[in-house]
Amino acid sequence: MRRYDFYGTDTYLGRDWQVELLPRNEPLHIVVVREPVVEESDDPKVTKERQQEVRRKRVEIVSPPIRLVDPQRYHIQATVNQDAESEAFFVVVDSIQDALGVDRTAELVAKDPYFGPPVDATLRAQTLALLERVADAAKPWNASPLRDVESYEYDFIEPDGNAKQVSINQASSTGPSWNDIARLRGFAYMPPLRWLFSQPENIVFHAVEISDERATLQYRLKEGRGFTAGLGIGPSWGPFFSTGFSTGVMVIDVAHATVLEHRLSSGPLGEEAVETFSDYVAVGAGFAPQSLRIQSNGNDLRLAFKIHNERLWLLDKASLGEEPEPTIKIENVVVNVKE
Repeated sequence: MRRYDFYGTDTYLGRDWQVELLPRNEPLHIVVVREPVVEESDDPKVTKERQQEVRRKRVEIVSPPIRLVDPQRYHIQATVNQDAESEAFFVVVDSIQDALGVDRTAELVAKDPYFGPPVDATLRAQTLALLERVADAAKPWNASPLRDVESYEYDFIEPDGNAKQVSINQASSTGPSWNDIARLRGFAYMPPLRWLFSQPENIVFHAVEISDERATLQYRLKEGRGFTAGLGIGPSWGPFFSTGFSTGVMVIDVAHATVLEHRLSSGPLGEEAVETFSDYVAVGAGFAPQSLRIQSNGNDLRLAFKIHNERLWLLDKASLGEEPEPTIKIENVVVNVKE
């Protein structure tokens, strides 16, 4: 993403900004950045903590795409608005006039609900009800192993063929070490969907389409969250990555309340990561994917899973991209279920 410098003045009516030169026939956005002011402290540690908190609350408010087609001077008027219910901010391009004073707003501003106000209260309630169904259906894989799984063990086969024996029981630690978390499922994974399921109050829906078969939800988060994945169970990984996200698009199979695709990024203009879920099977009252592809930061993780004793969702094998042989795999799984 390219950025263009501006200069301007403050007036009682607002701010006047001027940009000397912009490219033609390319989508442009007005980006307004809001962040709290850091209150300095005599203690450097406290100041650092406050700075980290400010970065977490930093919000980029992005206008709809603007495409300037002619080499001339334009006057663009825009307003930052705030939705009363969700408190989400959005930029409205009020008008674009060319050098002759002709209003060309309708021609030069793309209609994109993703950059507009949130959906109304009725549609939001309908969307949250669907999201709650999806969260319930995802419990076999998105949460800890089902409670009636008393213990299980498996051999984790590393890329060099070396086998590590792993045992999990009800008393096993589940974190915060990634080694502990990865052993539960056979790979490191903090599903970004978990944040959406557990914190619906943090979600602002900007565009929603729901039919009998498919639903597409475009959202932003009021505060960004994290996304982590890696191949291995520690202490070595190959690869392992962690990133943040604050916007996304979710595609849902409405009949089964399962997520088919989740595209997410650090902002509306950020590089996307993509999760693709497929080959769902019924597990208890929900469903679990037997195939998951994660594409992020140049990584392409392709993971296959098995359901053991009709209860435990566990990695079977994983590879990088088009590699014919799996990078890691799991063998000799034994599951003990409560009677």
